[in-house]
Amino acid sequence: MKVVPFIAENAAAALAKIHDALGPDAIVLSVRPLPRNGLARLWPGTGSVEVLAGVLDEDNQTSPSPRYLSTTAPVPGTQSSEFFQNRRPAPALHDGSSRPHVFIGPPGVGKTTLLCKWMVFSVLNERRTAKVWRLDGSSANTAEFLNVYGEMLAVGVERFWGTNPSAAEFCLIDLPGVAAHDTEGLRALKDQLGTLPAPRIHLVLNAAYDTIILNEQFRAFSSFQPEDLSFCHLDEEKRQGKLTDFLLGTNCSVRFLSTGQKIPGDFVLAGEEQRVYAEFAG
Repeated sequence: MKVVPFIAENAAAALAKIHDALGPDAIVLSVRPLPRNGLARLWPGTGSVEVLAGVLDEDNQTSPSPRYLSTTAPVPGTQSSEFFQNRRPAPALHDGSSRPHVFIGPPGVGKTTLLCKWMVFSVLNERRTAKVWRLDGSSANTAEFLNVYGEMLAVGVERFWGTNPSAAEFCLIDLPGVAAHDTEGLRALKDQLGTLPAPRIHLVLNAAYDTIILNEQFRAFSSFQPEDLSFCHLDEEKRQGKLTDFLLGTNCSVRFLSTGQKIPGDFVLAGEEQRVYAEFAG
């Protein structure tokens, strides 16, 4: 794949340039805001973005959708990617409803980064409309970079719940992390989730954590009945079979596998088809 950089005022303008230059089958690999200079730093919406995009070689095209790249390579920290394919299948991500997707888990595991990866890919590559709520929980939500990506994509980022989500194809809710031993924080999280309209709950864990810690965190959040589990920081875990061993005692669906901080970057949907969502240069 040949990767080409595009610079524009916003992501929508960059996407138009990409389609003009590379055609409708181009895949967005990463999006990042460029530094603002001078007085431009004082006003929002006056910066520019750099978008990296490319087109698959014919040998790497997948069916039915050429916007995905497939891989059979083992996922870091596992014995084989087939293990994830054989897990209990997760519900369809886009079921036609406006039920909000909520990412929960301990602090610092990568929930907001994972949300941004999914949002950027869905908006730019799948042409979906999105809306995001960056809500406080038992602690303040300080994920300011979520607003940055919302601004680049022209996706509304609300700080308070209450706006009608029906206008968007899918709705994402970002919440602060809660430590597994924080009983009051977990109780407050459960109360907060109870105020949302039938939320679809996704648990996110850091794959590089010790198995004992992963088990403790999984038990703490299992009472929320998440529909799936996602792993971040896979690039930091080199122990083969670790996640396989961790998951053997569960029947949990595995949804996303993520490495690194690049958005959308390395972002894998772990399901029946095991497709790579973004950068797979080779």
